[in-house]
Amino acid sequence: MDWSQVRSQLKQMQGRLLPSISGKSDIRVTEVDNDYIYLSTVTNESKTRPLSEIRKIVDQMQLNLPIHVDSVLGGSGTSRNQPETILANLPDVEWMKLQARKHLIWLGRKTHELGTISQADAFTTNVARKALLDLGATRTDIPVSLVVFSSHLSGASQLLTTIMQGASPRPLGNSEIYCVSSPQGKAILLPNPDEEFEGPLILPCISVPSTDEAARRIKVLYPDSTNRLANEIPRIIVVKLPNGTGLALAEIDKTWFFQ
Repeated sequence: MDWSQVRSQLKQMQGRLLPSISGKSDIRVTEVDNDYIYLSTVTNESKTRPLSEIRKIVDQMQLNLPIHVDSVLGGSGTSRNQPETILANLPDVEWMKLQARKHLIWLGRKTHELGTISQADAFTTNVARKALLDLGATRTDIPVSLVVFSSHLSGASQLLTTIMQGASPRPLGNSEIYCVSSPQGKAILLPNPDEEFEGPLILPCISVPSTDEAARRIKVLYPDSTNRLANEIPRIIVVKLPNGTGLALAEIDKTWFFQ
């Protein structure tokens, strides 16, 4: 998304009343200078937003990929809906709800007039949802949160996909290891190493620099704990604690694991 074009459109908004997505927080642009955009609310409050804040959001907007403004801004301030309203009023931006949260999407073409808002249709929303899920399946900064062992990989993968509302399971490499992803987290699905693991066995997963060292330290704290190597690449060790609970330790080579 081109910032210089957006900034020009912000200038054109001066004097306009911009409808909000909720319909309850309309704002009027009173002035745009080199550093700030000046607003007035429906209750005649004067507000000032830095243009750098708007640009931060614009820099995150990629074609046909929805963004959650609140997440981009880190929940900064109670009037963070104002930048959302401003950008939603651009003629090539629409809004939609994904996972019960408002998102904006840049479509790269004019779909409505400047100073008006438009809700994305079902087709655009479905395409955006898939794009978001596909992004979650390939991002390396999303941690693995679960490791699941099962003798019935198909049924277990359907269970994980339903729970996580994520993309279809992806095979990792040429092994029988699968990854189920959503924008919020990842789960790794492996076959049972032996009959001791009656599936599905669902364990919380902790990513560590060294699984052997982490397992050793747990053993020092809990001498009665047991551990076993569940998978070599990626290296995953299952630890069973004395109280019957367990967890998985994952040592991940990201260059392979997230291919």
